[in-house]
Amino acid sequence: MKLKYSLIQFDPDGHRYISPEGKELLGVTGLLSRQLFAGKYDGIPREILNRAADHGSLVHREINDFITLGFTPKTPEAREAIKEFNSDTCAASEYLVSDGENYATMIDFVDKEFNLYDFKTTAVLDKEYVSWQLSVSAYLFKCQNGFEPKNFYAVHLRGDKIDVKPVEKKSEEEVLELLACDIAGENYLEKKSSLIKTDLPLVQLKQLESTILEIELELKYFTDLREELFRQIYDKMEEKDLKKIETDELLITRVLPAESISIDTKRLKEEMPEVAKQYEKVSQRKGYIKLTIKK
Repeated sequence: MKLKYSLIQFDPDGHRYISPEGKELLGVTGLLSRQLFAGKYDGIPREILNRAADHGSLVHREINDFITLGFTPKTPEAREAIKEFNSDTCAASEYLVSDGENYATMIDFVDKEFNLYDFKTTAVLDKEYVSWQLSVSAYLFKCQNGFEPKNFYAVHLRGDKIDVKPVEKKSEEEVLELLACDIAGENYLEKKSSLIKTDLPLVQLKQLESTILEIELELKYFTDLREELFRQIYDKMEEKDLKKIETDELLITRVLPAESISIDTKRLKEEMPEVAKQYEKVSQRKGYIKLTIKK
């Protein structure tokens, strides 16, 4: 079996797919945003999103340039990825697939056994998102080639770390229902939920929790980066015996070390339980939901 190549043209500047007749086809990213993951990145500053998107695009481009042109990557993510994803294993890189009528997308990597891979550089790997992304891509792959790809994999790239995880396939019936809703202007989740005898927003809750986890990890990354910069500035100010640095935009003050006093409640309860008992305060705690995202 050989891969077939579409006549659809991809415009990277506008991220558009154009047919030979000039018709603009819909992309899978927009489809998923409209139908399944609306608001996925709400609350994250646009600057952070743009920076993350630019870096992800650079990593993808460097991997493809290495496979197709032999250019050596500069990013640690791409340098790590090409150890496994290279011309020895590649059937197609940045492979454009389409149903030829409504939808088109790029598949990051297809190996010689026709497994599909998607490269992600996000702080958290959203396997549900990749599952839908590759399932729709697989349907378009089948439309174009006449046979189904094999397995799906998410390739999570963070710095010089790489983690290749198998991804669940959605059924073709689910994919066709999703596409039909999108073409008809209907909401897939609302239509699907209406068929279930419950009004619990479980799908939305899972998506929200995944987004929160992703934001928290991004926040930790940038907080840790800020603390490292603080440490460097503190050390330099201490070396120069500076108490304050002021610019047109910043006022940096070196706060000197100091002692703080607290009560060791654990030791107090062990050694003086009767005294500790006198100062205990009982408060009522409301019941709550504990949510665990299954891996």
